[in-house]
Amino acid sequence: MQMNTDKTGPARAFASSGTKLALAVFLGGAKGLVFFTAVRDYPTDVASAYGTSLTITLAVMMLGVGLNVIVVQRLAGKATRSGLLPEETGIVRSMAAVAVASTLVLATGVAFAGLAISLLDENGLTSAAYWSRVPSLLLIPVENLISGLLIVRGREGANLRTTLENFILTFLSALVLPWFGLDAVSALIVIGAFCVIIDILTVIRQWVRLGPVGKDLVQALKNGAPEFFSQPAAHLRTMLSAVAGASDGLIMMSSFAVVTALASRVSPEAAAITAVLISVIRTIVVPLKQYGLVAGKLTKAARGPDADPRSHMRLFITMVSAVMTLLGITFIVAPQLIAYAIGIERPSGGAMAAIRISGVQLLMEPLAGFASAALKVLTTPSAAMRPLMISMFGIALPAMLVFHFAGGLTLIVIWSTLLTARLVFCVQVLTIYLRWERNMGVPHAV
Repeated sequence: MQMNTDKTGPARAFASSGTKLALAVFLGGAKGLVFFTAVRDYPTDVASAYGTSLTITLAVMMLGVGLNVIVVQRLAGKATRSGLLPEETGIVRSMAAVAVASTLVLATGVAFAGLAISLLDENGLTSAAYWSRVPSLLLIPVENLISGLLIVRGREGANLRTTLENFILTFLSALVLPWFGLDAVSALIVIGAFCVIIDILTVIRQWVRLGPVGKDLVQALKNGAPEFFSQPAAHLRTMLSAVAGASDGLIMMSSFAVVTALASRVSPEAAAITAVLISVIRTIVVPLKQYGLVAGKLTKAARGPDADPRSHMRLFITMVSAVMTLLGITFIVAPQLIAYAIGIERPSGGAMAAIRISGVQLLMEPLAGFASAALKVLTTPSAAMRPLMISMFGIALPAMLVFHFAGGLTLIVIWSTLLTARLVFCVQVLTIYLRWERNMGVPHAV
């Protein structure tokens, strides 16, 4: 009976804490999928352009994330409910200077990515979709800064509420878009405009929810530029440190940007299917990582003579596997249903095969996505870095480039290669996990 109690407590804490974190991330990722359904009545190259621009946008935006973590680290435990103390004001002013550095680096990345798109874009659709979203990208550092301050103030619920509101606004935008009867380029520009308006409203709503600290933040941002230019190197180092915390996302999204670009050379359908499936998998796997972080913290917190960290992790992996197995099997046995749900009209045989392959990948995510995130807490923050670089930079991208230049790249080849790379990553994560078990002094089953 005691054994059941011991398992029920961690399971309940895992499900509760993980879901709160994952829900906000899931809704944020699902926003990008909503507009795929809005353009389903346009030619395939419109969905391809939107998907390609979305993937590249997600890759570039990684240059501006991570500042919220630095803010929490430096202000954790400080009283900020009724405004900032002098010491805290200095920290926030320094973070505002880092936000300036982040914005400058982000703007450079945005410009280079936009130039590359403009040079490779044959019909102007991808350029229209990308450049209309650019103002949103430049807001990311300030959004991260405000988000960190909300967390410090114990207002995590405000971040979740904002994300939920954004999802509703995005859904309504996608709902009304077909009413305008726009041509393809105009539709993509309007989608970008909708996203920019929603992101501007996000900054405003988050700032209002800061309460008295909002006025201090405005002053800090005014002083941010002079602060940055007084010590640019120091603030750039802090910015790079923040980006390093999200380096696995940078590796994945930059790789996916290349994959989507290669798929666009195969056919508009290949690009559209690849882009939408990448968005779907990302929407599922990124929240899964939040569960992994919670699992790692709960497992690490297990103490006492009768505590069994291995038992905790295996319980959590079993819970995640139950959900992911059901989801993966649905992709495999009902690809037509998945295609309709994500806005793919009349999917070809190649598209059906790609959906099934992505379903097989989802079956591996309890280890590849969930356990790799938990190991960042249980071992080292860079636990997944080397395996991820090997699988993406050492296998997936080189193999696809070889197939591309050999004239053998197809939709099925793309997704088979991604599956192979993910399998290699999964094996490496399993090796690290078993090594962690041995270090715990608990024998594992063979």
